[in-house]
Amino acid sequence: HTYFWGKEHVGDETTDAEKRASIEKIWRAACPSISGCDDPLINPFVGSSLASLGCKRKLKESGWGGEAEIVESKGELHIFYLLNPTCDSAVAMRKKIASFFNEI
Repeated sequence: HTYFWGKEHVGDETTDAEKRASIEKIWRAACPSISGCDDPLINPFVGSSLASLGCKRKLKESGWGGEAEIVESKGELHIFYLLNPTCDSAVAMRKKIASFFNEI
């Protein structure tokens, strides 16, 4: 369950400038080579395709021809599935992740 980010807020993301600046600092510390908040590494909707982000050597070499679905768990915080792994949302998330990996 990744934590994507971008210059423009999406959905429930904060619009508070101070909080956004703090999150952007964390991203720069974690990934110092990013070009900014709309770097394809952290914003999959800008100038990149998910196929180019391959997570396995096999995927990087051959490209990935499948489809990915961006899933939002409404009302849940980041890493909610680790904090409450038996809640309905966590079970649904695990099923989505398992389905994705079964396809690749």
